[in-house]
Amino acid sequence: MIREILLENGYKFKRTTRRKSYSQTYVLFPMPREAYMYTFMVHHPCRFDMGVYDTRPSQSAFMTFMEIEPVTEENQECIKRFLKAFVKALPREPWKFTLSQKLQNGLLIPEYRRARKAWSMWGFRV
Repeated sequence: MIREILLENGYKFKRTTRRKSYSQTYVLFPMPREAYMYTFMVHHPCRFDMGVYDTRPSQSAFMTFMEIEPVTEENQECIKRFLKAFVKALPREPWKFTLSQKLQNGLLIPEYRRARKAWSMWGFRV
């Protein structure tokens, strides 16, 4: 979906894959994990790199993360325009998690609050 939105909106980019390290807590011990990360290196109409990867907070669930770097004054509006198109194309807003997702991932994980905070920083009403 990200590729389609970038193409529809005239962004020029290159896509690569790499591994992303993250940690997951089991009981009380953080365990190192890795995930495949798809990186979109956008170079027109502005420059930024966007990484997308899935983590497994539990055995039955996946949670998708998006990282965008670098965010500067020059590319901020361009990134915001992409994010608006991305949110519009999704079946639901990415900061709203369904009850079944919360039950699968864990009701108290901090990612729910982090998602709301991150999207609100970009000007979305959460």
